[in-house]
Amino acid sequence: MAFVYFSGCKYTALSPESSSKIKRYLKEKRGMTVTGCCRVNHNKLTKQDSALVVCPTCLFNLRESAPQANILSLWEILADDNNFPWPDYRGKSITVQDCIDTSDNQSWQNAVRRILKCMNVNVVEIGKSFDKSDFCNIESSTSPEPKEKQMEELINHCRQYTTDTVVCYCTGCYNSLKIAGINGVHLLNMITD
Repeated sequence: MAFVYFSGCKYTALSPESSSKIKRYLKEKRGMTVTGCCRVNHNKLTKQDSALVVCPTCLFNLRESAPQANILSLWEILADDNNFPWPDYRGKSITVQDCIDTSDNQSWQNAVRRILKCMNVNVVEIGKSFDKSDFCNIESSTSPEPKEKQMEELINHCRQYTTDTVVCYCTGCYNSLKIAGINGVHLLNMITD
């Protein structure tokens, strides 16, 4: 079975250096194939392949366009990688923001938390976690509500945070945190720091 890593266009644009680091690690240390956009390269997957994704949008695209492939998150693979050079955050308390697009994917969410523990992070949960998550990108929202109302809901959502830093694993969530003035960090940036 071959692992094919889809690096996520949005994440690569957000953090090209971090994206390059993880691609290099997966290729050199894990022998994985690294490819680009899931919309372009999905047709190369066979049913013997496992697609590895960093982005919830890639997850949905590949579920639709390559149902023959086994699709895993990067988090699930890294969480079980005993040789990964984890940075040490020395018990820092960080809130986890789950993406609504993974609210039905507990293995993805659990792997995120296992990784945070590997990095010696004190994980802080909010009420709208796991299957209760209702958060993502305010900029691309298709909600019929006016943007002012959506912004109000975003600010109200962010009142749940009790830590200085909030980690997410979706670029849409990351962008919304920045819009709300929250000190948000993408999980892959923490991992490759």
